[in-house]
Amino acid sequence: MHPVLFTIPVFGGITIHTYGVMAAAGFLAGMWWCGFDAKRRGENPNRIMDMVFYMILTGLVVSRLHYILVVDPGMFIHAPLDIFKIWQGGITFYGGVVGGIMAVAFYVWRYKLSFWTCADIVAPGVSLGHAFGRLGCLMAGCCHGRPAPLDAWYGITFPDGVGSLAPVGIALYPTQIMESLGEVCIFLFLAWMGRRQKFSGQIILLYLMIYAVLRFTLEYIRGDTDRGYWIDPYVSTSQGIALIMASMGLGLYLWRRRYAK
Repeated sequence: MHPVLFTIPVFGGITIHTYGVMAAAGFLAGMWWCGFDAKRRGENPNRIMDMVFYMILTGLVVSRLHYILVVDPGMFIHAPLDIFKIWQGGITFYGGVVGGIMAVAFYVWRYKLSFWTCADIVAPGVSLGHAFGRLGCLMAGCCHGRPAPLDAWYGITFPDGVGSLAPVGIALYPTQIMESLGEVCIFLFLAWMGRRQKFSGQIILLYLMIYAVLRFTLEYIRGDTDRGYWIDPYVSTSQGIALIMASMGLGLYLWRRRYAK
């Protein structure tokens, strides 16, 4: 739609990509929520914000590496410097989740914090930030949908000549908008549940299950099939990961509901 926001006319031109701006907005929104919820829960907001910073940093690294390994492993050889151009797109959400969990687990171990409490604080912030990120995907044209029915009112068409990553000139399912709206709904639900939760870990586990269902469903109308399949052409790689995420989330939810305080 609009991959480049503007260009600063210095040093030969510094390009500001819309994807990077939206990702940054998502990080700020997510961090705001984490600080707000930490105060509400009586936790040290500065400690939580430090944890979120390392979570974002580790999540970016792992998500970028995961994207390259799945989509373009040759980049390590033919264009190694492009690995660092994350503002142009090319990261995976699941990789970010894995990296983020690794960072949180290490941080709570290092500072003797409650993993489940920290995860409950972070989960709505991740969903809120992801909503902004998917709008960045819309601007860049990545994570696009399959061709929509010809008469569909909801189809979106990416224009030619702007450097979009999506196919141009044909109406596509608006998967980026659909997921962004879904993430906003998840955020609102988790924020509401946060004041009513029965046990520690409930919020993060609800997030894992609900997002997995959303992602599994939207994968059927995603058009960027270069991410591969687990069972070609029925179950994509992301759907396979969603199944694992939902199963683990449900199992841990039932366990925590029974034994946690």
